[in-house]
Amino acid sequence: MILFTGDLFLGKEDNIISNEVKKIITNNRYIFTNLESVVSKGSLSKRKDKNSILEFNETNLRNYLSHIDAEQILSLGNNHIHDLGEEGLENTKDILSKYDVKYFGVDYLLKVISPFILKIKNIKIAFLCVSTEEPEVTSICASENHQGVLDYNDCRIKNIIQKTKKKVDFFIIFPHWGREFLDYPSVQLRYKAYNWIDAGADLIIGNHPHIIQGKESYKGKWIYYSLGNYIFPDFFKKNGVKKSWGKSNSHSVMLKIDFDKNIVINEIGLFYDTKTNELKLNRKSIDILNYKSESLNILSVPIKRYFSLWEKNYLQKILYQDTHTHNIINKFFPRHRDHSRIVYFFLRLIKKIKGDNGFNKS
Repeated sequence: MILFTGDLFLGKEDNIISNEVKKIITNNRYIFTNLESVVSKGSLSKRKDKNSILEFNETNLRNYLSHIDAEQILSLGNNHIHDLGEEGLENTKDILSKYDVKYFGVDYLLKVISPFILKIKNIKIAFLCVSTEEPEVTSICASENHQGVLDYNDCRIKNIIQKTKKKVDFFIIFPHWGREFLDYPSVQLRYKAYNWIDAGADLIIGNHPHIIQGKESYKGKWIYYSLGNYIFPDFFKKNGVKKSWGKSNSHSVMLKIDFDKNIVINEIGLFYDTKTNELKLNRKSIDILNYKSESLNILSVPIKRYFSLWEKNYLQKILYQDTHTHNIINKFFPRHRDHSRIVYFFLRLIKKIKGDNGFNKS
């Protein structure tokens, strides 16, 4: 049995995993997780095109691994692995290797196009991580001279799947994709997933939107568009402003998968309480998954009708962010690392009056 989770950010405090969740993890040999952060070590330059830099240290990692009684395998193919540049990426790899944690998904181009192969008894499973530098994700794509992720638009992906399937029993794709906080994937991403399955992929497990999106069966193969935030504490963004998650961002799904002649999937609902930093079991997360999946049944919801649903959801999210009372308060009176809401408001106001919009206090 192998477990698959959503996005992981360790934060700066110890995380608690409930005994019920620990028991599930203990009963499985491997757990695959998308690591949405980079190790902080020394003074490294931060990406200037990011609103948030997600860092963890060795103590955070050691504490987390002490709770995980299964072999942890991490996907690094995401938009935060370069938050501290290529040096931060190398430091992260070094720390993971120190604790015998396997990882995949980011490297130079000639290596990143080679899937990660896991052999369990007589079964071989290939894993390919893909992402994009497009604005909704902004991952760094691999080249011959720079480490990065495999671009999900790369025309070689179809050939990679077809060639690898001749050597393995199952092929799984991990796409880091989609618009954050939307309840549904775009039509374009659905078509992309169909093409990968047409080429021979057996399962697709996505992440990045920080919210549960639905699942879809295509030609008997499952597509999970986003499992949501697995462990992801609140954090400080640029200029010391606090990013606080809502309840919808704290629900996630863990997949318990048995690979034999077929893929057998058991879905487990989780909830990460950002107030106590505790991960718990939660049935409501599965209800959310099932509800959102109803709209992804192409037999009952044709693509044209689905696009209207997606477009409506997209517009609602924009309006919600602009008009909801909580978001208005956070927009004008955000929580800050060093100042009260009122003090920070007036500091920003003074800067604006002076003609300096670049308040860089952190």
